[in-house]
Amino acid sequence: MSKQNKESKSPGFINMGTSLLLVVFLVLALVVFAVLSLSSAKADRNIVDKEVAASENYYRALTASEEMLKEIDAVLEENLEAIKSCKAEERVQLLQGLMNDNELQPKGTSDEITDEGGAAKDGTAEEDNTEPVKLIISEDDTDEDTAGRIVISWQEQIDDDKYLETEIVLTDRLTESGPESEYFYEIKNRQVKNIN
Repeated sequence: MSKQNKESKSPGFINMGTSLLLVVFLVLALVVFAVLSLSSAKADRNIVDKEVAASENYYRALTASEEMLKEIDAVLEENLEAIKSCKAEERVQLLQGLMNDNELQPKGTSDEITDEGGAAKDGTAEEDNTEPVKLIISEDDTDEDTAGRIVISWQEQIDDDKYLETEIVLTDRLTESGPESEYFYEIKNRQVKNIN
């Protein structure tokens, strides 16, 4: 009988070991899948955080650009008669002088955009020899529809490697013979560009 007891106990012990190994394997599999799920969720969260930051930076630059546009509009309104009475060839210089007199300056200055195409983490310039981003006032010669009209352009920094460039074209309202238009300018171009 003792031989039969030994034989009958062996299969039970093997069955118990197999089920224990199966349970351990299942627990390990669940732990592995849980860790993979957490790491995937963290990666997704990082992507969302970067997208949120990019959107916030873009809209901050867009708001700054709109504020600059509002300031330009006020200068044009305030000096409408002087601009109209000015000779056409002197109008660019007059506008540049008016913008300088009113200290109009885009927010994206050399403190934020460096020659190397990046900004220091603390917001200070990496190099001291950079020029501030200024309003650029010139006559348009690139587009048939706006040829000879005055273009004002400026940049607002979005992040370390991108900026928002805005270009407006002044309308005929600012000329002596021009029709009475409701607007001083039209937005010619507004686009995100990479800092080189």
